Amino acid sequence: MWYARGMVKPVSIGTPGSPHATRVLLLGSGELGKEVMIELQRFGVACASPVLDGLAEAYATPHIDVRFFEKPTATARRRLGVVLAAGAAAEAALAEARRV
Repeated sequence: MWYARGMVKPVSIGTPGSPHATRVLLLGSGELGKEVMIELQRFGVACASPVLDGLAEAYATPHIDVRFFEKPTATARRRLGVVLAAGAAAEAALAEARRV
C-alpha cells in the first residue's frame, strides 16, 4: 500500500493472538491506565490488568521489592513472581517477605 505525502500511516504494534504478539501487563492501573489499555488494544497490543490485593502495601514497605515474571499462561502451581526482602539477618528478611 502506498501513502501520499502528508498522509499518516496507521500504526501496527502487534498481531493479537500470535505467539510473538506485543503484550502489556498494567499493574495498579486506574482510570488513566484503562484509557492507555483501550488505546493499546486499538493498535493490536494484547493487554491484561489483573487485580492484585496488597500490592500497594508491599511497594510502600521499605526494603521490599516485588518482581513479576513474564509468563504466557498461568496455572495453579506456576510461580508468577517473587517478593524480595532485605534485613539485618536472613530470618528477619524472610519473615518480612512472608508478611507482605
